Amino acid sequence: MSSLLIKNARYLGDSVDLLVVDGKVQSLSASINAPADAEIVDAAGKILFPSFIDVHTHLREPGYEWKETVATGLSSAAHGGFGAILCMANTDPVNDDAAVTEQILESARRSWPSGPRVHPIGAATFGLKGEELTRMSELKDAGCVAISNDGRPVGNTEIFRRMLEYAADLDLIVIDHC
Repeated sequence: MSSLLIKNARYLGDSVDLLVVDGKVQSLSASINAPADAEIVDAAGKILFPSFIDVHTHLREPGYEWKETVATGLSSAAHGGFGAILCMANTDPVNDDAAVTEQILESARRSWPSGPRVHPIGAATFGLKGEELTRMSELKDAGCVAISNDGRPVGNTEIFRRMLEYAADLDLIVIDHC
């Protein structure tokens, strides 16, 4: 059994100790007595984060796997201290259909079953063309946490207004990427 005790870290404004045993957090409190085998790290002046969240990633799977896959994106996230990433809809096919969302999530489960987590962002309009709203309720039910047209703004103000209304009815976040 290997133990790591991080002492005196700042967490949410308080000084805390964090005990990790065999790679799993065992305790987080104001003061922890070190186990006999523990490596002790003094983190005075340092801030403890459980993980970071990247709210704008491009996983490119499906369709552009030569640029990035769900597995390689999650590997990068894990090695960079990110516990969750939100991926844009600019895939091929575009994530404007529940089946694409489900494919992204299944790829994440297969490649990194214990995290980091992927939170897909569905397309606001079909094909990211800004012409016709997607079936946002189906995207949300499939696992999308927000909608966006990523780098292709919706130029038609009537469609944009309807998009905001529809998303509000579903309690879905809209990310406008101008």
